[in-house]
Amino acid sequence: MAFGWINDDPGFGAGFVRIATEQIERARAAADGNGPTARRIHEARRRCKKLRALLRAVRPDFPGYEHENARIRDAASRLAEARDAHVMQETLGALLADLGFGATATPAMPAGEADAREVLARFGDDMRDLLDRVRDWPIGAIHHETIEAGLVLTYKRGRIARRDAGRNPTDTSFHEWRKLGKYHWYQLELLGRLAPHGLVAEIGAVKDLTEELGTHHDLCVLETNLQVAAGADADLPAIRSAITGRKSELEDRIWQLGDRVYDERPRRFRARIAGYLKRWPDGISD
Repeated sequence: MAFGWINDDPGFGAGFVRIATEQIERARAAADGNGPTARRIHEARRRCKKLRALLRAVRPDFPGYEHENARIRDAASRLAEARDAHVMQETLGALLADLGFGATATPAMPAGEADAREVLARFGDDMRDLLDRVRDWPIGAIHHETIEAGLVLTYKRGRIARRDAGRNPTDTSFHEWRKLGKYHWYQLELLGRLAPHGLVAEIGAVKDLTEELGTHHDLCVLETNLQVAAGADADLPAIRSAITGRKSELEDRIWQLGDRVYDERPRRFRARIAGYLKRWPDGISD
């Protein structure tokens, strides 16, 4: 079912629980599945990011926000090491292939497949526990003004993160912007059925921005762990130079997309979002 409110939802609170339940079940399915471990980890983490974006959307009137957000964050963070190990190898391989370095580096990092499966099993248990708690979530105060306030807060924080990255363009500032950009992307998806034609291009722009920021982050992680990932015999100076050049190219694109995504004033963004939310449920198309 769609990641967003639909006509069949009795209200915003009930829809919130439905959407959360669907994401938790999909995260659990990823943990318990039989496909490639790296793909399952990616899917599990993606569902957690959607869940945390959803929680932020109802944060103003959801008393369980702090507790549940922390539990989901911690469950996802335990998958981070396995994810980074896999992505570093992919990033290094793509970088070498693109720049014609050939076999100048020999991957030295162990795959850690058994550890990754163990972490996924624990993650599955975390999701089962979360699913048990959903039925008791306090949702009576959640209404359209809740969602409006939640989305505006995320948008404002994204604008601040963009400003901070511009003033101090570090790996950390770009990574923080990326996280807030993803929350903004997924929150816009929550409203996709309220303004399907008005949000398609907007969602696409935010998606492009976060993907460029994601590639930038992957390069930063590789750069930090390069000797371990590439091996002591690799031409590390040449690879570092290539990483620096690629990051610079990405940043040019990131600034362009960032200007497009965060150009709107928060007051105007609030008014537009409020208009979409007030159309529910009559304005939702199946």
